[in-house]
Amino acid sequence: MISPRYSNDRVDANDLKRSFISILPYSVIAFLALIMFHVLPVLSYVFSNSFKAEKMQKNVLFYFLNSDSIFPSFIQIGMVLCGMLMAFTLFQFLLKKKSVNVYLSFGMTRSKLYINRLFAAVLSLFVATFVPTFLTFIINLVSFGASSALTSLFCYMFLMELVSGLSGFALASAVMTFSGCTVEAVITTIGLSALPTFISGTIDNLSTIVRGYVYTTGADIARRTGGNLFNIWTFAVDTEKLNGKSTEFTPEKTFVLLGQLTKKSTFKAFQCVDMEVLAPILIWLAISIILIAVGTVFMNKRKSENSNSFGKFYLASASNGLLVYTIVLDILVSALNYAYADNYSSPLHQNLTLILLIVFGGTVLAFFIAELILRRNFKATLKTLPVYALAFAVTIFAFVYYGTSCFGAYNKLPDISQIKSVSMDIKDNRGTKLHNTAISSKFLSENAEDIKTAYAMFDMVKSDKHYKGAELEGKIGFKIVLKDGTEINRIYAVYTSDIYNKYRRTVYDTQFFKDFLKQVLVEGKATSEDDSYIDEN
Repeated sequence: MISPRYSNDRVDANDLKRSFISILPYSVIAFLALIMFHVLPVLSYVFSNSFKAEKMQKNVLFYFLNSDSIFPSFIQIGMVLCGMLMAFTLFQFLLKKKSVNVYLSFGMTRSKLYINRLFAAVLSLFVATFVPTFLTFIINLVSFGASSALTSLFCYMFLMELVSGLSGFALASAVMTFSGCTVEAVITTIGLSALPTFISGTIDNLSTIVRGYVYTTGADIARRTGGNLFNIWTFAVDTEKLNGKSTEFTPEKTFVLLGQLTKKSTFKAFQCVDMEVLAPILIWLAISIILIAVGTVFMNKRKSENSNSFGKFYLASASNGLLVYTIVLDILVSALNYAYADNYSSPLHQNLTLILLIVFGGTVLAFFIAELILRRNFKATLKTLPVYALAFAVTIFAFVYYGTSCFGAYNKLPDISQIKSVSMDIKDNRGTKLHNTAISSKFLSENAEDIKTAYAMFDMVKSDKHYKGAELEGKIGFKIVLKDGTEINRIYAVYTSDIYNKYRRTVYDTQFFKDFLKQVLVEGKATSEDDSYIDEN
């Protein structure tokens, strides 16, 4: 006679074994793809005829990734999809009435069912990511020798790929526990993963509507955290936007430079992986753990009779309704931004009250129509009212945030003692047409008087009040670099001619302008990342 404990242990082992087998195809595909991305390029180079000569001549530090193809940019996306597919496969039984009853009567707790699938997914992802990256590390070690940069890059790539897969699994598995059918689970997972993208677009347009200037990437913490850091598809790709610091470890150099023959002479900031780069990965590791905990809770509270149903779960319908709200809000503010920014005679121009009413009308209509379709019941639809109220409250807060300087730090600068160098916009049409756009300019001044002038002009320009019917005088930008390397970029639209003219008179009478002229006209140096930006007469 078999004891109950032995029987349960055998069932547990069989369930774990089935979990591994069911997701084996995905882990094999991920493994082969990463072998192709990492191992094959370095092997191809190491066994090439030019390897020995180039190794000596170019002083190669390592060769880790082939950036000549478009595939490296899809590594993270592929790993997220791999994790999601694993979750859909492992938790598919929850969405069918026949299978859910069988699985829940195995004699195991629901937590154990979840942990088995989590263990299978994590171990499969670990093997699929660690082996290719470690093989590449060993080949580089043998071919080029040891270096802190190589070790650091190996850790970064392995963690990025593993956490990407884990985050996809954590999100999809949590969604599966509060979804009624496969269609609902797929829609909800894609919807939640797409939310930051629409939030990002909304923030861009809202800042223009309320403030009246074109938004610049990396200038505002709301844009960086809303659109990049919390985007499951790009959190590791957009690491340079995490806190606005200027760093050598940027996405371009991570996924492009690393695939080239990296010389020691040009390899300075890669001696170790900066916490700036690791922070998004660590944050998404924490998010994944939270999502896994949420999935475990909902797994234990799930009612099996709701399987094979659409719209029964409040959280799933609320998530999809929130996605519809965000999409409609993004479309509305995009259209309103066009009417606001390009048509000064429009009744929408500077009329934030009317804009808010339009936003309210459009979003409330879209949200509750979507919820009525999802819930298929008027009373059930009304229960989602708190979700809409919260979303609209956040929207109003965003209007207040961008409309005043009471929130955030866009209109504020650190203490002047923390500033290392500055650059200000120059648009001079006297004789020689010289255009120095501060945001993209290479020209920076460390002169104390120039820093004081930039501070004063910043305070003057940011305080310009827009009024209905005013013509745009121009846009003025500032680049301010702090001693710790942080780069602050700001652009303001100026509608008052006196302020615009005072800015030009003040800045063009400074040592900053004279040094700028000298650099361009005498030394012949480019002042912008784009050399064609200078028009010399």
